[in-house]
Amino acid sequence: MILPRDLTYQDTAAECRYLGMQVGSNIPATTSWNAAVAKLQVRLRIASQKVLTVDQRSLIAGAVIVPNLMFVARHAWPTTENVNDMAAMIKNYVWHGQFTSEVTGHRAWLDADLAALPRSTGGLAIPDVRAELYALAATAVSKWAEMGTRHMHIVGDILFHHTATGTAPKVYITPEYKPVAPEGVHRKLTLWATGRSLIAQAGTPEPDEEDGLKMVGLD
Repeated sequence: MILPRDLTYQDTAAECRYLGMQVGSNIPATTSWNAAVAKLQVRLRIASQKVLTVDQRSLIAGAVIVPNLMFVARHAWPTTENVNDMAAMIKNYVWHGQFTSEVTGHRAWLDADLAALPRSTGGLAIPDVRAELYALAATAVSKWAEMGTRHMHIVGDILFHHTATGTAPKVYITPEYKPVAPEGVHRKLTLWATGRSLIAQAGTPEPDEEDGLKMVGLD
């Protein structure tokens, strides 16, 4: 392929920003997450001049931080370290006003589970980034399986295969095919693998209450 005179091929080790994402031939997902953190730190530092209370910062976390992270996660699935760091950053921002993973100071005055509840039930609606990621993965896989075209299904089969060698087999997902493991569902290496695991174990619209799905953060 011959490019126009003013354009050149990007080096295989290089990266650039495209539609809010760091793109390149071979860059780790952590690169995109580090860039997202840096951008959020600037935006939140500016917002800190007007956002002074825990309640106000919890609104910012749900309206600004999480949507930005979900956009990045859709294209660059985070590692366990990325998820743990981001969860700590959100917690520290809401309670201490500092978007960083390490903060020294007073402890939160509300338990994390209670703080995540809606305001109508006495919580602060502080987002759980791990739960948001699981919901994103399950929704993406569910839409692909139910509403995808033939070409979308072929692309999905390739993404599920997650390797450059061999032939990607067709993927079939049966909701609640596997019983929920006692230790819960673990985060997988890709969005597609995570979503497939969630749908296969708890994919019905109204799963039994006794078979509630537990989420854990370890691989």
